[in-house]
Amino acid sequence: MILTVTPNPCVHKTVAYCEPPDDRVVVRPVETRYQGGGKGINAARAARALGHDVLALTTWGGIVGRLLLEGLAAEGIPCEAVEVGRPTRMSTFLYERETGRIREYLEGGAPLDAPEVLRLQERFLAVLPHADVVTLNGSTAGHALDRFYAWAVAQARAAGRRAIVDTYGPPAVPAALARPYMVKANLDEIGSSFGVDVSRPGAADDFARSLLDQGIEWVLLTNGKSGAWLHARHGRCGVRAPRVREINPVGSGDAMLGAVAGGIDAGLDLVEAVRVGAAAGAANAARLGVCDFTLEEVEALLPQVEVVRLG
Repeated sequence: MILTVTPNPCVHKTVAYCEPPDDRVVVRPVETRYQGGGKGINAARAARALGHDVLALTTWGGIVGRLLLEGLAAEGIPCEAVEVGRPTRMSTFLYERETGRIREYLEGGAPLDAPEVLRLQERFLAVLPHADVVTLNGSTAGHALDRFYAWAVAQARAAGRRAIVDTYGPPAVPAALARPYMVKANLDEIGSSFGVDVSRPGAADDFARSLLDQGIEWVLLTNGKSGAWLHARHGRCGVRAPRVREINPVGSGDAMLGAVAGGIDAGLDLVEAVRVGAAAGAANAARLGVCDFTLEEVEALLPQVEVVRLG
């Protein structure tokens, strides 16, 4: 089973509309859809779509938090949720149908206090024995959780579980130093979180090698449409994703992570797991919703994924 951990979830609200030809104040008709989100919840949805067993550990608070839990229950995504005092944040997508223009307005998350962090840790320890792969996902609002991912990696290692870290900001460096099984990051994140000058030729490769030298087994770096690079001590490869008509790219990295975690859990060769992840990321980008593609859509794109061995 895959355990995804999302301390700072959100609810995606998608508003689809047609821009009127005049300056009217009220725009109608508008279609609205709500969907649970946050990087780990997105990854859980993606892994479940591909047929893997998942459990999403997250937090919730207020009216939006209740909407999050109701949505996950309606989707059939198993969830362990810790109630917190502050409301869950909202992510609002505005989608103009005729032009295809989409923009996300993402609220900041609510910091957790010390007792809430302790409850999250206790719930993590309670569900960890049931997981084989653990993914630690996304941002952590405030500083109380700056070392939570590093702590979780240490707990997973002690329990013989494989931990994948996909975070940025203050938690990123401590989590990497805790030596997870894999670090996944996009190039922007390694620039902002690790101080890597990604404009310098070879900087991303040097960064990956530095993590491998610390004892991390795999490093997966992504760069949107440009593809992904999988690094290991014995070599690296580049993965080129298929081209699709892009509607909403948000969550494509989470789709890849969910697919990769599922592949690891199923005993798949990791290069093949990343191939499936690239197809899942493309399938996500071709939809308006986040990580709500089907297995059939991913399988149709998989033959178009190219893998190049780079030595």
